[in-house]
Amino acid sequence: AADPRVRALESFRRDLLDSRVEACEVDLAAFLGSEWRSRALPAAESCPAVRRYVDHLNCLDAWLVLPYFYHLSLAFLAGGQAIRRLVRVAFPAGASTAVFEYPAVRNRGMLRKRFKEAVDALDLSPAEQDAFVAHGTECFRLNNSVVASFPRVSVLEGCRLLAGSSMAFSLANVALGLWVVLGSLTPLVTSAFQACG
Repeated sequence: AADPRVRALESFRRDLLDSRVEACEVDLAAFLGSEWRSRALPAAESCPAVRRYVDHLNCLDAWLVLPYFYHLSLAFLAGGQAIRRLVRVAFPAGASTAVFEYPAVRNRGMLRKRFKEAVDALDLSPAEQDAFVAHGTECFRLNNSVVASFPRVSVLEGCRLLAGSSMAFSLANVALGLWVVLGSLTPLVTSAFQACG
């Protein structure tokens, strides 16, 4: 049966989720070269924080992937814009920031507003509201765990574009970890949307 909680957000999937995975891949290729999957992905996938995040996502009921979709999307739309500007200042020669670009979206602020309004309008019982908030909190905890784990993980030795920069090293590591998470979240959200179709 179609889940109205999921169906209400389906129209945002293309702009806010599907395109982010592809854009993250563009950034990773720019940071690590075309062989990034074989060179760095195994270490990222075996990172305990990434593994815990992916395992957690895979255990959720279909509608409970929505808080993760929501918070990751808002992170890219809002905070990601600040990160994009910082990366451009730190690497004026042109570090890739594709994951924070939305070329098909005319007005990111309006998209963010419409997305927030759609989530606010979800018809959730008090228990479901509590679950949504709890999973939103868990999303932040898991994201922070991924970010905190990478300065200690030597995934990007010999980073082609940004060699010698600890900021670039951390940025590329985090991008790689979040790509693994996004790659796991995308089919779960897609599956939840398809169940409504």
